[in-house]
Amino acid sequence: MPSARRRDLKRVLSVSKFGAVPIAIVVAGVLACTGVFAAPPRQTAAFGLALDATPDSVKHFLAERYARCNVVRSSYRNHPSVTSPQVAELAINAGLAAHDPASLNPCTYSPAGEGMTDSVEARFMHPDVDPRQPLYWLQAFRAYPDVVHATPPRVRTSFDELRNELFRMYGKPSDERRERIVSYAASTETSLGVVKQVRREDYLVRYLWSAKGRLTNTDSETASCDCADRYVGAVIEISRSPATTPPNKFYVLSLRLLVEDPALTRRQDAWNAQWQKDPKR
Repeated sequence: MPSARRRDLKRVLSVSKFGAVPIAIVVAGVLACTGVFAAPPRQTAAFGLALDATPDSVKHFLAERYARCNVVRSSYRNHPSVTSPQVAELAINAGLAAHDPASLNPCTYSPAGEGMTDSVEARFMHPDVDPRQPLYWLQAFRAYPDVVHATPPRVRTSFDELRNELFRMYGKPSDERRERIVSYAASTETSLGVVKQVRREDYLVRYLWSAKGRLTNTDSETASCDCADRYVGAVIEISRSPATTPPNKFYVLSLRLLVEDPALTRRQDAWNAQWQKDPKR
């Protein structure tokens, strides 16, 4: 007979929406990786953006969805004979997912609701590789309020809700991992000397949706994998505390989604390496 704690850890389901597009988060058996079921994700999209989108369409989407924020464009370094800039990346709050110090003053906005902050980083092929410049790598990140310090400390986005939403959107994950951590929110509290310290348990949950491949163990904070085909990965920081309402209910601290076409990434990396060797660059 499984313990009450184990049953509690296994039940993680939720219903939340990411702006205009609902995102389904699914987690089967949260304590160990499955690897038994393998199928491609139902869609290769996050926060309303999908692989193969063009730079113009993504720029328009971000400018409309995140009107309060600046869309930052990065361009490829072209051969001197090429005068017009070629878009390499479009981003909102670049570096926020990696807690880059340069992102400590982000545009604090998310179409998902008050108190949340989004980051979107979208990379495109160079036109020499593909004239259409399709989106081949997408990272979407959302930071949620740490409700344990709210008044009242009521759970807003439970892990159950988010997991169910991801599962509806992408299907059953092909791989998953879970480990006890000290969350970024908790470590920040310690470094800032927050007086109101509470009992809490933090975990990092990772999911992968891929027809073939497994999550890598080199960096537990990423959703990268050794996949050959298109995949979606999710990294979720969750926490629970007896101080919240309801008590000891897992709630979401952050969500990071990685959507990638590895074949296109390899082609772009090969072009980048060749460009570096070009004596005329």
